[in-house]
Amino acid sequence: MALVKKVSGSNYKVTFTYESKTAKSVQLLGDFNGWDSKSSAMKSAKGKFTSELTLAANASYQFRYLIDGTQWDNDSAADFYVDSPFSGIQNSVVILDPIKAIKTAPAKTVAKTPAAKTEKVAPAKKVATPKTTTKAAVKVEKVAPAKKAEAPKVAKPIAVAKSVGKPAKAKVEKTATAKKVTAPKVVKADDLKLIEGVGPKIAEILVKNNISTFKTLATTNPSDLKKILENAGSKFVMHDPSTWPQQAKLADKGDMKALKKLQDELIAGKKK
Repeated sequence: MALVKKVSGSNYKVTFTYESKTAKSVQLLGDFNGWDSKSSAMKSAKGKFTSELTLAANASYQFRYLIDGTQWDNDSAADFYVDSPFSGIQNSVVILDPIKAIKTAPAKTVAKTPAAKTEKVAPAKKVATPKTTTKAAVKVEKVAPAKKAEAPKVAKPIAVAKSVGKPAKAKVEKTATAKKVTAPKVVKADDLKLIEGVGPKIAEILVKNNISTFKTLATTNPSDLKKILENAGSKFVMHDPSTWPQQAKLADKGDMKALKKLQDELIAGKKK
């Protein structure tokens, strides 16, 4: 079973799907068609029965499936369930949220940058070359030759001791190596909608409260689950989570045969 919602203008197009290998005909009855049993049957193709309806947004609709004109069934993918006028029977509910219009911000105009003004540079003035004067006659006087100077006596260098101490070795400090940090393990979420009585909306509520696996749900007290539903809003208060941990325990073990047998005894998660 599945519910597919697509926005279509100011409304929603909702596709309802019911799967059955034995049913010959399936009718979709609900608030949207006045629960009229004369309504046309859903389209059938290889065990899948589908029907697409255009429904108003910001509203909720109760519905059920009528199989072969004699047997009623709910949609396991419904957003939640409410008690019908008949004792012990609940109706499926689909919720269509308001459609929010997306406003686009106008593009900002970018002011043009004024062109930079170019200043004219005055050309360099030519520098006049100074006039050269005529060379004056220079008298040359004879200079007496310099006397040879005697080289001064150099004292012998004193011998320097060769024993030089070896330089001390510099100490090298060892730095501690950084410890490796192990990445946290990622826990894979389970499909909580496999639990009878848990629809997409309730599954989202459970995940927000850190219940995303069958194992976690199996160990959660039903009274705590009831408080989670109460905190989620008045429309979820009527749900009974008393069998959810029991179902989740079987799903966690992978015992789908036992889970199917248990779910055949339930309606919207409660015992018949």
